[in-house]
Amino acid sequence: MPSSTGQSASFALGQSNLTSNASATTASGMNFPSSVHHNGTKLFVGDSSNNRVLVWNTIPTASGTAANFALGQANLTTGTQNTGGISASRMAAPRSVLSVGTMLFVSDTDNHRILVWNTIPSTSGEAASFALGQPNLTSNTSNNGGLSSSTLSAPYDVYSEGTKVFIADRGNQRVLVWSALPTASGQAATSVIGQPTFTSATPNNGGLSSSALNYPSYVFANSSNLFIADNANDRVLVLPVP
Repeated sequence: MPSSTGQSASFALGQSNLTSNASATTASGMNFPSSVHHNGTKLFVGDSSNNRVLVWNTIPTASGTAANFALGQANLTTGTQNTGGISASRMAAPRSVLSVGTMLFVSDTDNHRILVWNTIPSTSGEAASFALGQPNLTSNTSNNGGLSSSTLSAPYDVYSEGTKVFIADRGNQRVLVWSALPTASGQAATSVIGQPTFTSATPNNGGLSSSALNYPSYVFANSSNLFIADNANDRVLVLPVP
């Protein structure tokens, strides 16, 4: 772990060295990586503009180490949005990745959904089990069917402390909360932060306050507090876990 300001990195993933920065769609390249997660064994990177999540089966130790497989694409050399059509195995600008026990969550931002695998995937293109924010795994409309407790618009981040699930529903100016781990597509959230109801989505609804949000982007929780990166309000809100 770094211990001083400006400390140099040891190596870089996505590049062959520490002095290059070209984008690439390969097993060892990246294009606009937006998140990184480790579940104790595997390393996951949300490779957003390649419309995939790269996965290493073990922690890499050198620059340019190739990923073992990719979610969102059938192989490690394609990077188009929803390659072959919207489905359980395709993505559009994934932003964040999270594992909770045996489950894996990916914020599939431009498809307005959170993809969920009930078992940690092990091969490229492996299909998700279900999707939050959509009624099924073949739709991708923003606020599908109308703004509600079960819809999403450009979700940026997903987090869980092991029981509850929190989603930064950026396009709807809110954070949705599930009181228990969801189990099916389209499952409704149990509460909302940043809006007075499940059917409103106004930035700083009612005026800037301790309960308003403006493009929330990231969320984190521990046993007692919830932290929300309230992006356009230039602040991080801290509140008790609901």
